[in-house]
Amino acid sequence: MDHWVVVPEQPGFVGDRTVVDTATLPPTVERAHFVFTRQPTDGLIGAGPLVLVDRETAEALEDNVFGEVSLHPADLDTDPTSGLLHVPDFVWCQVHGQAGMLDIGLTEDGRLVMSGQALLVFHSFGGGIENATISEWLG
Repeated sequence: MDHWVVVPEQPGFVGDRTVVDTATLPPTVERAHFVFTRQPTDGLIGAGPLVLVDRETAEALEDNVFGEVSLHPADLDTDPTSGLLHVPDFVWCQVHGQAGMLDIGLTEDGRLVMSGQALLVFHSFGGGIENATISEWLG
């Protein structure tokens, strides 16, 4: 099964209320806080091991039963200089899988890796992944 490294669109930055356990490989996000600096265009966004998805993508992930992810509320803010009037509606997509073993996983250094089947779900639902950088995973 082919797998791909996916670097999501990053319309902001990881907030200071994020809690990451860096003693684990890959690093484990224990609490998610993201600050938007602009309106996202994709349904998959994030930075490092912190992955967020829009509501439609979250529903598609639940319907496709990707057991290697769990969905949780995220602490979301907008940067005061962004001009955004509303916080975009995203949820935290906590990735539990190991890269290359299942459909969605993280490498030891926290990069997101997906199978072709998972990529199809992300392309087809929500805001898509048009602004993500995707390259073959050689793991």
